[in-house]
Amino acid sequence: MTTLPVLDLTTQISANPVLIPHFADGGGWTTSVVLVNPADQAVSGNIELRSDDGSSLSSVPYAISPRSSFVYRTTNSSSQTQTGSIRVLPAASTAAPTGVSIFSFQRGGVTVTEAGAPTITPKPVFRLYTESTQGFSQATSGTVGTGVAIANPSSAAITVFFQPTTGEGFPVRTEFPDTVSLTIPARGHRSVFMNELYPILFPLPLRGVFRIWTDSAEGISLTGVRGRYNERGDFLITTISPAPESSSATPVPTYFPHIVQGGGYTTQIIIFGNTPGMSTSGKVRYFSQSGAPMALPLY
Repeated sequence: MTTLPVLDLTTQISANPVLIPHFADGGGWTTSVVLVNPADQAVSGNIELRSDDGSSLSSVPYAISPRSSFVYRTTNSSSQTQTGSIRVLPAASTAAPTGVSIFSFQRGGVTVTEAGAPTITPKPVFRLYTESTQGFSQATSGTVGTGVAIANPSSAAITVFFQPTTGEGFPVRTEFPDTVSLTIPARGHRSVFMNELYPILFPLPLRGVFRIWTDSAEGISLTGVRGRYNERGDFLITTISPAPESSSATPVPTYFPHIVQGGGYTTQIIIFGNTPGMSTSGKVRYFSQSGAPMALPLY
C-alpha cells in the first residue's frame, strides 16, 4: 500500500507549472503519474519527464474533463533505471491539475514495494525527519535509512545545502563538517540517501532533522524517502513529507487521520519544530473510530 494526497478544494486554482520531485523508470521500476482536475472546466497540457541532468526525456499530452482524472504510466523495459523529475505544463488559459507520482518496483514479476510522491510547491527551506540505523549502508536486514529526492524548478543551476541536527536540535558531531552541498543542474534532479552525503557520520544510528535549503529565489521541490531492508532482504520504501520552514508558529491543532496498532501493525508518530529558534511543546491525544479517548502502548 501507499498513501495518496487529498486535494484541498479551498485553495486557489493556479495556472503555474506543477512539479513532482521524483520518478523512477526501468530496472524493475515503473512510475504512474496521476493528475486530478479540480476545476469546473476541462484542462489540458503536457507531462514532461526530465532526467537528472535536466534534459527532456519525453513529453506526453493530457486532457482532463472537469472534476476528473488522468493516468500516465511509464513503460521503460530497460535493465537500467532512469530517475528524474516531472513537470506538468498547463496549456494556455487552462488551470493546472494537482497530481502524484506512484513509483513501484517489481522483481521476478512480483511487486516488492511502491510509494507515492505528491506535488510539492517549491520553497527555499525545508526540514525533513531523518532516521538511520547501523548497518543500513551494508543492506543489513532490519535496518532503516532516509533519503531525499530534489527537483530544481529553475532554468539555472542551483546549490542545495544540508545541515543535520539531533532530535534535540544540537549538532550531530562537533568535529564533523556541519554543512554539505550538492549542485543541481537547470531543471535537474538529484536523489541521494543521507549516508551517501555523510559517509563518515552514518555508520552511527541517528534520529534527527535535516535542514535543507537553497539560495535560489525559485526554491526547490523535494520529497523524503524512508528505506528499510526487511527480514527477507527486500528493500521497502515509503515517502516522508518535508515541512517548509516557517518564520512564525501558529498554535493550531494538527490531526493525523489514521493510526493502527496490533495484528502485526504499529504506528510511528514523528513531531518536530519547523520554526527557527523556537521550541515546541504540547500533548498528543489518541481517539478511537467512535471518537472516544484511546490508550495505546508506547515504546
